[in-house]
Amino acid sequence: MRQPIRRQETLCPQGVTIQFDLPQIPPGGLKLTITHGTKRAGGSGYAPIDISMNGTSIFSGDAATKHGGSAGAWYVDNFNIAASGLRVGTNTVGITAAQEGDYCVASL
Repeated sequence: MRQPIRRQETLCPQGVTIQFDLPQIPPGGLKLTITHGTKRAGGSGYAPIDISMNGTSIFSGDAATKHGGSAGAWYVDNFNIAASGLRVGTNTVGITAAQEGDYCVASL
């Protein structure tokens, strides 16, 4: 069973950076799975984010809106990362939220 690279419960900063090493680039690329959501259960819930892999954007938007849901819920999203977007050695996933505390990561 695949283990998350890192797990943090209710990690809600304005930005998250996770690094991982690859000894070789998988020919089929990788799947990045993120459990995330908006924190404002009582507010509008709109929490736009940008997710990047090695500096290249792979998602820009709002987790709750993407799923037609509301604030305060957790959503699981899968992102296929092409082999061309990966590096031998250190790779970096970056998540930036428009405002600290609006967006949370449960696992990556």
